[in-house]
Amino acid sequence: MRSQFNYFRPQSLVEALEFLSEQGSRASVLAGGTDLTIGIRKGELKSAYVMDVSRLDELRTISCIEESLVVGAALTYTEIVNDPLIRENVPVLSLAARQVGSLQIRNMGTLGGNVANASPAADSVPAMLVHNAWVKIQSVYEDRIEPLENVIVGPNTSNLKPGELITGFILESLPDSRYEFQRIARR
Repeated sequence: MRSQFNYFRPQSLVEALEFLSEQGSRASVLAGGTDLTIGIRKGELKSAYVMDVSRLDELRTISCIEESLVVGAALTYTEIVNDPLIRENVPVLSLAARQVGSLQIRNMGTLGGNVANASPAADSVPAMLVHNAWVKIQSVYEDRIEPLENVIVGPNTSNLKPGELITGFILESLPDSRYEFQRIARR
């Protein structure tokens, strides 16, 4: 039996953060939905609300700041693969994104979802660690930036608190470096 829930699509990041503040753990965040939709189909979703942030412009940006790239949490893997700024400045992430799942998963899956779910099979996490990733986390009460390795605290466990949303990542450029990304998995 499928899970029952209310669907909400905020029009801005401020509206999303206010909704999360009001609902806390009663709300699940949907960006790509590659993990969440499985739980919905299996009837495992415990949240009363699903908040869709996939179209929030504030979560879909890419910008350079000094020697780093700031990447929005709702960008899909396909967008990451195709973006010239990412290929040039954080190439290991681009290589990893090419190897994520199937084309359908790359078209839907997001960096934010990969980190928030803290899946042990998260393909983007090792690549982001190579680029010394910091995670931008917001709530109505505070903004914080934490090293990626502090956000994922165990298998399927992050340090996100109710009401918090991953909004982006700060990734260090690695000029004059050599790199390769190889995915190793059982099929």
